[in-house]
Amino acid sequence: MDPISLVGLVLTLTGFCGKAVAGVNSLKEAYDDSSLSLTSLAAECATLGAALTVLEGTLSRQSSFKSASDTKSLFGEEGTFTEALHGSIRCCFMTMSELQDEIADIQKHSVSPGSLNARGKVGYVLNENRINQLAGLLRGQSSVLTTLETIMQRDGEDDETAS
Repeated sequence: MDPISLVGLVLTLTGFCGKAVAGVNSLKEAYDDSSLSLTSLAAECATLGAALTVLEGTLSRQSSFKSASDTKSLFGEEGTFTEALHGSIRCCFMTMSELQDEIADIQKHSVSPGSLNARGKVGYVLNENRINQLAGLLRGQSSVLTTLETIMQRDGEDDETAS
């Protein structure tokens, strides 16, 4: 996958993170009993969004990442870094999509904005394990993206030193 496409994916995923934060915050307002877990989830989505914004900036500036053939310097094999980055972004997309589906399913039972009916609260309790599982997946992908960004930044420093 070419670098410009990766930047586009990162920007799109950043938008998904923003939507997830809004959805989780809305759900948190509607169901006060679970505010700690939902606050944590909103913070994780926001953190992932911030990490993606920084990653997009790094991708845009990174001279060694401007061409797909240059990825050899990052992991030793052509395309391996790009594949790792694309795989992580794809996993984030899938996780965010599932998370948004879970939130939307619970929010269907809102009596009015900011309040859930009994069925919505039961739906949250029944789906809480799945939501926590998705939060764990987001944490893992945040870690992967941070590692990949560190590698990119380090490679960029090596390029500057060599110049």
